[in-house]
Amino acid sequence: MRKNLKVIAGGIRLIEGLAPGFLPCCVLQACMTALSPFINIYLSAALVNGLLAGWDMARLLEGVLLMAVLNLVCGGLGAWMERLVNVKQNVLFQQYDWRLDSKMMELSYREVESYEVQALRERIRQMANVNGMGLWNLVNPVKALVNSVFTILFAVAIFCEIFVQCGPGAGALTGFFCSVWASAGLAALILGNVCVNLYTVSRSTKKVFAAYAGLVPINQVYSYYLENYIDTYHSGKDIRLYRQGDLIRSEMGQLLERGRTPMKRLKGIEFRYSGLGSLAGFAMNLSIYLTVGMRALAGLFPVGSIVQYVGGIGQFVSGFTTFAAQITLLNSNVEALEVILQYLGMGKETGKGGLTGRGDSLEKDNLTEKEPEGRGNGSSVGSEGAAGSAGLQLRPAESRSAEPQSMESRYMEPVDVAESLEIEFRGVSFTYPGTESKALDNLSFAIRPGEKLAVVGVNGSGKTTMIKLLCGLYEPDRGEILVNGEDIRELDQEACRKLFGVVFQDFQLFSFGLGQNLAGSRIYDGERARAALEEAGFGARLAGMDLETSLYKDFDPQGVEISGGEAQKIAIARALYRQAPILILDEPTAALDPQAEYEVYEKLNHISENRTAIFISHRMSSCRFCGRILVLDGGRLVQEGSHEELLRDSGGRYFALWHAQEQYYR
Repeated sequence: MRKNLKVIAGGIRLIEGLAPGFLPCCVLQACMTALSPFINIYLSAALVNGLLAGWDMARLLEGVLLMAVLNLVCGGLGAWMERLVNVKQNVLFQQYDWRLDSKMMELSYREVESYEVQALRERIRQMANVNGMGLWNLVNPVKALVNSVFTILFAVAIFCEIFVQCGPGAGALTGFFCSVWASAGLAALILGNVCVNLYTVSRSTKKVFAAYAGLVPINQVYSYYLENYIDTYHSGKDIRLYRQGDLIRSEMGQLLERGRTPMKRLKGIEFRYSGLGSLAGFAMNLSIYLTVGMRALAGLFPVGSIVQYVGGIGQFVSGFTTFAAQITLLNSNVEALEVILQYLGMGKETGKGGLTGRGDSLEKDNLTEKEPEGRGNGSSVGSEGAAGSAGLQLRPAESRSAEPQSMESRYMEPVDVAESLEIEFRGVSFTYPGTESKALDNLSFAIRPGEKLAVVGVNGSGKTTMIKLLCGLYEPDRGEILVNGEDIRELDQEACRKLFGVVFQDFQLFSFGLGQNLAGSRIYDGERARAALEEAGFGARLAGMDLETSLYKDFDPQGVEISGGEAQKIAIARALYRQAPILILDEPTAALDPQAEYEVYEKLNHISENRTAIFISHRMSSCRFCGRILVLDGGRLVQEGSHEELLRDSGGRYFALWHAQEQYYR
């Protein structure tokens, strides 16, 4: 119980943090909503009593007018508070959704890539989809709980006097209903009805949640087909060419069939427990009407008070039933709420320094950031700017106008920092979480300043893993990665990452404008963007487009569909736009034909003149442009040398790879 209260309190703090003032507004709205029916119950009874007592027309009209005014005031305040609550509730859930999504961006890449984190995020989504479990099932019960408390208090205030209005009756039956024993029996019956409702609501709610839990995995697969596959036009070709429609229909039919069992359980639960509650309610209402009616006939109170007492007791029982239901709902929702709090609390130990929160900014020799003279308040354009934000010595470039925005911008151009950056892998080993085989095994090599390096090997040889470690997305299990002799784990994480312009093989483009895709920002430098696209080989397609042209048609019907090869060129241009001193291309030409691949590498060879460049590939075309080649196999460095040196070793791994692809590069 204490644990449940702690989790619920954590959820309430989360709500107040996301939408300050939301809960106080809910309390005021609940008070107005609860008060409204009691105005009518109490004043209706007073008017009936007054009518029987012989009130004149003027006094009756005053009573009717008072009822109308109080209803107007209470209804108006309630409506105003409801509107305020709805506005704040919209803000709450917008902020909540954004908090969940932001958390995925804040976590380390190791956490994001782990199955546990992805499963946790999907569980939150599916629990919310099935029956609103999570924050939604905390907000609504809290509102209903406060409303029920006010309802109980108001109800007790207008019907409690019925228990003390006892006296003699005209006959044995009337005398019994007017006695203290009848009052005690009525109180016991009301409490008994409350207990029955507590039991039925508690049991049924728990069973309903258990039945819904059985629907979560079914709904997860069902949602995948509907939201991530069938509804996306990207999958339309495969569905038609490979006749996947029949398979999908069959799978959906099986899912619906599996969902019928828990749905039948839900209907059975509702029928069984609602029937028990209805019987208890019938017995209580019959006793209430008999007791109140007999006492009114005996003259213990005016006939109009029947409306007051019966209505008050009915509201009391209803309020207690709601109270019990919401308490049970809150307890049943604790597990879902705990998952949310666990997810949002992840990664809080990580600080700013290095990969694990250690270290200071990247300051080593001439890597220290210096403010150029005459720079003023100008800033780099785009999400990262150039390498300057990485802590490198920079010089300002000429002022240019950002296109298409009509605003002045400055950006930083890289100096010959490639001559000052040396990287070394020293005995690096790494194993992915949940696996046993090493992705990298005692890997040692150095990357000299300004060097063009090719890293080749078959799929799964450890090439991409090596880059993930170099970029700080993972930490080595053993060994060190050094930048100018400093362990990368001891350096500032963001500064280190800004040293690299990287194109991974599983890059992502967004359904935004072309220029925004390059800069990662709404504001970008048009000239720089065009230059990057030209250098990446996208110039021919760019001639028929604008930098504001949206990629894909998800949000813009005028958006353009680009091919896989064009997408890769845009990804390369994004890395070039960043102007980082170290360029890393992981399978950058996988979607290109050999001729286009050759042209891209020729351009990249020219582009990377003032940079350190690392080309990762299982295709050999990159090797001819590089002074040194590393050959990986099974996570180990098996060969190292120039293209000519490695070809002399006819028994080596490189010789076999080159001659397997030689026909494409003659």
